Amino acid sequence: MKCPKCGLYNPDNSEKCDCGYNFKSNDININRDYFVRKGNKLKFEGIFLMIIGFAFAVFLGRAMNYLTGFDLGKSIGGAIFVFASSGGLIFQGYRIFKIGLMLRK
Repeated sequence: MKCPKCGLYNPDNSEKCDCGYNFKSNDININRDYFVRKGNKLKFEGIFLMIIGFAFAVFLGRAMNYLTGFDLGKSIGGAIFVFASSGGLIFQGYRIFKIGLMLRK
């Protein structure tokens, strides 16, 4: 059965969800441990995405330099291209990290 509060699928014989929702009384009892665990997970996922984003930027810069002989150190446009290409990963990782920190409070 799917929890109406968090959307987590639970076994049909469950009395309550990990988030604290009670299926029998249709009431919510907030389970702080659930949000702390979820916050920790999101925090590390955000850090991972930021690291992947920076690694992608370095890889893309090196690949451009190798394939085209284009030196990013001499061109601000090339640097902007590389970080714009990987900036989405970095920014999304930062947002997920912040959400993780908020859930832990």
